[in-house]
Amino acid sequence: MGEVGLPHKADKSFFDRKRPWSERKDQILAYYLEPYLAKVARRGQPILIVDGFAGPGKFGDGNIGSPLIICAKAQELVARGVAVSVLCIESQPEVYELLRANLSGFSFAEPAPGTFLDHIPKIRDLARTHTTFLYMDPWTVEGLDWAALDSVFSEVMRAGGSVELLLNFNAPSFVRRALAALKCDVPPVDPEIEDADEYDLGEVVSPSSEHLTQIVGGSWWEDALVSSTDFREQVRRVAEEVCNMLRREFTEVGCLAIKAKPAHCVPKYYLLFASGHPDGLKLMNEAMVKTRGTSMFYLDLFARSDLHRLILDAAEDWIPRGELILAVIRQAFCMFSWSEIRGAIEDLLKSGTLTSSTGKTRINNTVKVRRAR
Repeated sequence: MGEVGLPHKADKSFFDRKRPWSERKDQILAYYLEPYLAKVARRGQPILIVDGFAGPGKFGDGNIGSPLIICAKAQELVARGVAVSVLCIESQPEVYELLRANLSGFSFAEPAPGTFLDHIPKIRDLARTHTTFLYMDPWTVEGLDWAALDSVFSEVMRAGGSVELLLNFNAPSFVRRALAALKCDVPPVDPEIEDADEYDLGEVVSPSSEHLTQIVGGSWWEDALVSSTDFREQVRRVAEEVCNMLRREFTEVGCLAIKAKPAHCVPKYYLLFASGHPDGLKLMNEAMVKTRGTSMFYLDLFARSDLHRLILDAAEDWIPRGELILAVIRQAFCMFSWSEIRGAIEDLLKSGTLTSSTGKTRINNTVKVRRAR
């Protein structure tokens, strides 16, 4: 297996050009940061944004990466006098030098050499007094340590602060490593069901069970794998359980499975989002929905009839319209925008399938609705 903590391929050639799957992640990041920063600036606390696996900031083909996207969004607030700090961490010395040069025009951004884990004490200290956003985009699962992440979350919770996380979790890579650790057959990449481009098969050799447990915060992954021999189900279970781990600290958790092609049944990766406030979930849902039509990667979209079913299932008893929309988002994260769900509720009110406490079809978010009896 590759060196623990190594977030990227073995050399900087990985950054020669920007892959479509990197474009989608960066689009979501850019769409989210603008409303997020505008909202949290009103808290009155300084803001900290951490790019835990930064890369050089710019690809060889001229496309910018997450560090420059973050800095461009942060600069808008800095220009208005808001205290924003950006910490961009990169472990590879050659890539770090490129990052340092690319960040030179942003006085509020700090390029930091070393691994994300090296900087945990600093992040934890800053998180006590800063509204914190963590962007974690490792190449596979290397460099992740659940206890280290959880120490940041816990510190913020104790201080009554705000922390959010956007994590790229490569569940297929984790499952292949885990199967190797359990001495089980590791399935070859099948381009019929998953994306084989840039896959790190060469690194899957003899991973340590202890290290895998350290990555996800427990040995639960062993049960998740032995309970099924279907690779697709194993991948789904692992992603689901990582979300459950996040729910121990966060009230709002969303999971977006992104596939390379509609026919694939194994995602390229999962984007996991965690926030302590429903507004965070709402904003991230909107950001992810916005990118649906601008990426080569596809989502498993629900049919319109499924949206109606989700609404009706959540409205068995009286519920304010705003809470109903959030309930649907939690069930079908990033499938529908706020306005799409609101429009579907109005359609159901007009058809008489839903009823409102006011008896009207045009209502606001505080008016209660329920399934018609």
